Amino acid sequence: MDAYLGGRYRPGERFPVKVLVQFDRTAGKHEVTFEDIDEDRWAVKPKNFRQMREQLRPKFD
Repeated sequence: MDAYLGGRYRPGERFPVKVLVQFDRTAGKHEVTFEDIDEDRWAVKPKNFRQMREQLRPKFD
């Protein structure tokens, strides 16, 4: 993570507020998504946990 962030962001720039890492073990695929601003993105709460579970489920094409 340090190597990736160090290569993507310049010294003094803010790092992402969240990182979503999704794996598909059976297909051997992965995806990494960075959120730079919205701290509430992917926020799982009692009211939305079912919707978030589906939203965050990996869908690799």
